[in-house]
Amino acid sequence: AEQTSCLANNDISTTDDEFKYEWDLDLSASVTAIFTEDGFLSAGEEASSGANVGVILDKSSFYAEAGGQEADIGEIILSSGDTVTKFIVTDVQSYGGYLLHSGIVEEGSIKV
Repeated sequence: AEQTSCLANNDISTTDDEFKYEWDLDLSASVTAIFTEDGFLSAGEEASSGANVGVILDKSSFYAEAGGQEADIGEIILSSGDTVTKFIVTDVQSYGGYLLHSGIVEEGSIKV
């Protein structure tokens, strides 16, 4: 509850997950928050290759664990110009409408 309140107090919208039932979707989304073992990263901070983090997106096609169904796993590819980041998603949980994509930054870095 503390973390979701922090997100709401910082005007971060919940994740739009209406795309979770579509297959092979190339969805354009933005990183709205990054959660680490020390809490949320501030604007300008980044999670580098090898970091285990939770990523919150503005929209997602991943299915969060619910009702006995396992969460989707997979990868998120982020690109900005010539820079490509690969994030391996190992779990997805929903907290107050925010989808937390947990995993490891395999290549590159992620920032808000």
